[in-house]
Amino acid sequence: MKIIVGISFFCMSQFLVGQTIIPVSTYENTTSIENFSTGGGMWITTRPPSSAIKGTPYLFNSWYNFTKIYIDNKSYALNSVNYNLDKDRFEARFSNDSVLVINLHNVKKIEIRKKILKPFFDPDIQSVTFFEEIFNSEILLLKRHSVKIREGNINPMTLEKIRPDEYIKKFNYYLKKDENSSLEKVSLKKSTILKLFDQDYKSEIKEYAKEENLRFKNETDLIKILRYYNKLKK
Repeated sequence: MKIIVGISFFCMSQFLVGQTIIPVSTYENTTSIENFSTGGGMWITTRPPSSAIKGTPYLFNSWYNFTKIYIDNKSYALNSVNYNLDKDRFEARFSNDSVLVINLHNVKKIEIRKKILKPFFDPDIQSVTFFEEIFNSEILLLKRHSVKIREGNINPMTLEKIRPDEYIKKFNYYLKKDENSSLEKVSLKKSTILKLFDQDYKSEIKEYAKEENLRFKNETDLIKILRYYNKLKK
């Protein structure tokens, strides 16, 4: 993950005071708006999205996303944040042409549109990046969002594009079995998931999934199965 160099505390704090950043009391230690700038960041001037590429590189199509950012033991609320999957960074928009790239150093987690994203070391890219937390108990199930550009079709006669390039959003699932283990990419298959459970509970899990018509490859159904497994072990 690239660490964004902090900009001037004075300039930043003067700008932020008038914006939609407010401290929230999720932790015992709340903080002032000005102190948000000590985490650093970088202002960038945005450009209109390229009309040559269809779609968006951002996780959400809209910027109206209520967000909480947890830095050390403090937390902040913002109204206009998005995750740039192409640049692998979170951005806070304050106007159409002014965006703050958030410094992710010391960020513990980010809650955005009820999604919880936390930093983990990604073995595929050999760097720390943010994963969506899908289920967190004895088994930690994570989701890694990414984006790629699919090249459009070209007319071989005119050499002109008949279909534009397009951003294609992708995701992969990962498991973390304990605090000291590394992330492991997994596919949501019945055989793969059942290997995670203690042998004593596998029959009950399969029976429960059958009775409730739950599919292991469906994320929502899988969360129900994992919760049921936790209940069995208590």
